[in-house]
Parts: sequence; C-alpha cells; structure tokens
Amino acid sequence: MPSREQALKQAVQEARSKAQVMADALRVNLNEVLEVAEGGVSIMQPQMAMNSRVMAMAADVNTPVSPGEIEVHASVTIRYRISSKP
Repeated sequence: MPSREQALKQAVQEARSKAQVMADALRVNLNEVLEVAEGGVSIMQPQMAMNSRVMAMAADVNTPVSPGEIEVHASVTIRYRISSKP
C-alpha cells in the first residue's frame, strides 16, 4: 500500500529530525543506526454522516462511496550510536 509506505517514510524522517535536534542540544554526533522498530500504522477512514447513509439507502446504491480522505499514521523508534563532538 503506497500510503502506508509513505507514512512509514515520513515517520522515519521525523524521527531522524527530532534525534538530530536532541543531539545538537546535547552537543553530540549521531552515528550509525543501532535499531529501528515500527510502532505501528493506523488507517482511519471518515465516518459517513447519517444523512449520507439515509440517502444511500434510499437510492439503493450497490457500491457505497464515503466522501472525504483516509488518514494514515505511522510511528517508529530509532536508536542511534552517539559520540562526543570534538
């Protein structure tokens, strides 16, 4: 699923960015990645409004279509080896 892969990629990029900010604050370097763990991916579909359901039932629609967007969220945990800045 491309949306799932995109969410994971974004989660990794955000984790790296946050780790870099923390490393800068601690005055250390981020070195190699020691471990990566996927925290999970959640896909949330919008709920149809009651009026939409009633209209769909009244129209005898065989294939219901939900308006809106699907939200995909992912989380990851990344452990880095760090070293002191010279």
